[in-house]
Amino acid sequence: MTMTKTEAAAALAAVEQTEAASSLLQRYRHAAPYFELWGLVWVVGYGCTWLMPERVNLVWLLAVAGGMVGQGLLVQRSATAHAAGARGAGWRSAALCVLLFVFFIGTQLLFQPTNPAAAGAFAPLCCGVAYAACGLWFGTRFLVTGMVVIAVTLAGFLWMPSQFALWMALCGGGALLLTGQWLRRA
Repeated sequence: MTMTKTEAAAALAAVEQTEAASSLLQRYRHAAPYFELWGLVWVVGYGCTWLMPERVNLVWLLAVAGGMVGQGLLVQRSATAHAAGARGAGWRSAALCVLLFVFFIGTQLLFQPTNPAAAGAFAPLCCGVAYAACGLWFGTRFLVTGMVVIAVTLAGFLWMPSQFALWMALCGGGALLLTGQWLRRA
């Protein structure tokens, strides 16, 4: 049985479509533990900020340092599993974490917000925009996650400024933890 050009083109298109869907699902599963890790960092960081607001700087220094160590371990595990394509991923991931940390600290120093909720809302808004932007290229679930993080952050800032840290621990950190599960099940 001989295939026509049209049948061959349709078969190739089906293979490409299946490959794209498989790639998307792999991307989601690869990202899941990172969302879970940083969701946990947000739960701990914002939770401790709510309990000990006078120690906010120490809390976030330790929370972010713990997140960076956890991310390094995840990258190392991933690099071991995918050795050929992951060369240099460890130092790039660490460098990205340091760059973001310096950026967030720098903006806090430059703008010196006097409202604790405003100070606490800046990083999650930036993260939400970054997740949403990634979603424009790498999958709708990232876009949805970014929009949820932005919405949760603004809702807490506008409607619960006095309890913003608790709100972000539960809703912001919870959203990232649930995203990890959602991506894992994709």
